[in-house]
Amino acid sequence: MKSFLKIVFGSMVGFLLFALLWTVIVLVVLGGMLASFGDEAKPPLKEPAILNIELATSVSERASNNPMSYMSFSNTSKPADLTTMLKAVRRAKTDDNIKGIVFRPGVAASISAAHAEELRHALADFKQSGKFIYAYADAYGQNMYWLATAADTVGLQPEGLVELRGLQMKVMFFKGLLDKVGVDVQVLRHGKFKSAVEPYIQKEMSEANREQYDRLAHSMWNRIADDVAAGRGLSRADVDKAAAEFYGMFPEQALAHGLVDMVAPAGEFTAILMDKMGVEKEKDLKLISVADYVAIPEPLVKTTDKIAVVYANGEIGMGKGSETEIGTENIVKALKEAADDDNVKAIVLRVNSPGGSVLTSDIIYQEVLKAKAKKPLVASFGSYAASGGYYISCAADRIFAQPTTLTGSIGVFGMVPNFAKTARRLGIGWDEVKTHPYAGSPSFTREMTPAERALQQRNVEDVYAGFIAKVGAGRGMSTAAVDSIGQGRVWSGTDGLRVGLVDELGGLGDAIAYAAEKAGLEKYKVADYPKQKSSYELLLESLTEMRAMRVSQALAGELGQEGAELYRTLEAVRRHSRSVVMARMPYGLVAE
Repeated sequence: MKSFLKIVFGSMVGFLLFALLWTVIVLVVLGGMLASFGDEAKPPLKEPAILNIELATSVSERASNNPMSYMSFSNTSKPADLTTMLKAVRRAKTDDNIKGIVFRPGVAASISAAHAEELRHALADFKQSGKFIYAYADAYGQNMYWLATAADTVGLQPEGLVELRGLQMKVMFFKGLLDKVGVDVQVLRHGKFKSAVEPYIQKEMSEANREQYDRLAHSMWNRIADDVAAGRGLSRADVDKAAAEFYGMFPEQALAHGLVDMVAPAGEFTAILMDKMGVEKEKDLKLISVADYVAIPEPLVKTTDKIAVVYANGEIGMGKGSETEIGTENIVKALKEAADDDNVKAIVLRVNSPGGSVLTSDIIYQEVLKAKAKKPLVASFGSYAASGGYYISCAADRIFAQPTTLTGSIGVFGMVPNFAKTARRLGIGWDEVKTHPYAGSPSFTREMTPAERALQQRNVEDVYAGFIAKVGAGRGMSTAAVDSIGQGRVWSGTDGLRVGLVDELGGLGDAIAYAAEKAGLEKYKVADYPKQKSSYELLLESLTEMRAMRVSQALAGELGQEGAELYRTLEAVRRHSRSVVMARMPYGLVAE
């Protein structure tokens, strides 16, 4: 009887958990559907308004239809994405009903340096119309403050802060953790700067790695500091002193040293906006969100000519691909569709990727060559287009990057974890028989033999030789010249322009304009590829990805963030296990 009750009780608990899970899923789907209703066409503006750029979370490259990417019990609003914000700002410049912009970053808001730079450029261009931009925040992260300095007036909450304190490049090292758990990482690489493997074999940066990151940090900081100085009417020395002394920690010092224009409660800031718009009651102050504004239909462009923007976003993997991963199918299919569409007159490949699988990178590279043979093809780099991300772009007719884009990293590496020590500690061992010397190689359960290591190193050298040959062909450089700036070194967009990896500094809008010029177009529409899946399809895909998320969260709880990051890295290595060699930026590199 007791066993029967246990079975019944267990079944009831299982059923209740299952019912709860599906209730959450249904709520998420319904929430996504309701949120999508907000994307329907809005009536045109009939009264003066202010475009409200309010950021609450991280800024993505492209808007997502996946409700799981933004749904939670505390938040049902879609996060901001760069593409939509750029569209709104450029459109608002010539809209007579938009009188200005208010920029309101939240405490938890974040944006990459290159995305911040691209949006800041659009805000500076907006100001050429003579309209105003006001910024206000409880606290400004460094990149958010960089954005805010494009405003006419920068306001700060009385207990807030401005995180203007310079830039650091931080790398997480796992060697100590790996030693504790008994994992040896066998490394193969080409290039003294190919530092993606260093966290697994060292406990600190090599001199070559320190050199490249020091150069990278100063290159990026120069751009940020020069813009802040120009935006705030300060000298460059003033900005460096403000960062060195961290004046922004204290609101009164931030005000005294010219970092902000006002330190006041939000109500006073709202009163300024009301006065600017000539309204007496706050309810009469018309603020329109970015999402609502872009949902208002634009005047139809009477043409069938199009510029295709193909978004290659995320790590380069071995699967079909998704919104956040470049795969063997999604980007290839998008390039084919754009190349075969007679209405598409030029293609812009928008790359926001640290790299990954060499095999997938080469598949996409070959498709880029086919598309380029049919029509102009231009590359535009986002936050990063490095290693495999650069591989897929190097054949473009012209390459655009932001000064703070991370690019280059032309190099390859391989990692084969050896868990034999870990297994022995647990009393686990393996034995094997095989028909040929390389059967089952490489193996995660033993050390590579000298012959296996030599074979894999030869593979690395061959892939690297092919990589620099492709870059040389695309960039009109000798392989020796490419090798001299390759070796796995990461460059900023500014330095990338100097050494020949980039043709022009600019954003997506600049790349589209150049592509239109090459195609001889004056009027055109912009079509985005790959075509996005429905919310329902994306929801199902998200559910299949929850295992890795749960394991990562569990490791973060048990071993800290290092454990979670290690798991994500080893999971990526496992996914690439058919081909040891990868072309990727360093794992765990943080620029802040």
